[in-house]
Amino acid sequence: VEVGARCHGGDGLWVKVANECFGQNQVEATIFSYLDEERFNAIPAEPTLRQAYGAIKWLINYQEGMFERMDEECMSRITSQTSSYRGHQVFLAPGKHVIKTQTCFSWAGCII
Repeated sequence: VEVGARCHGGDGLWVKVANECFGQNQVEATIFSYLDEERFNAIPAEPTLRQAYGAIKWLINYQEGMFERMDEECMSRITSQTSSYRGHQVFLAPGKHVIKTQTCFSWAGCII
């Protein structure tokens, strides 16, 4: 139950996605609940209209070994030819040993 329910999960990468899809997010709602009662009370009890669809795609590492580099041609296609692209993070550094992705702590990165 806890996974996906924490407003600080995923380093907040999902906040932009939530804002674009629903016009609100859990982080701001939590802040408003403590600091701005009027803005908090203005938030609907549930999203009233989906404005878009969104996703975060986690990059899975299928091999163990030394990370050399990202495939720049592939990243260029993703960043320039995908209209839904909003950003990315790579969690690997060149020259570092990497393990196969087994949990959320061993993802290779994400595309937003």
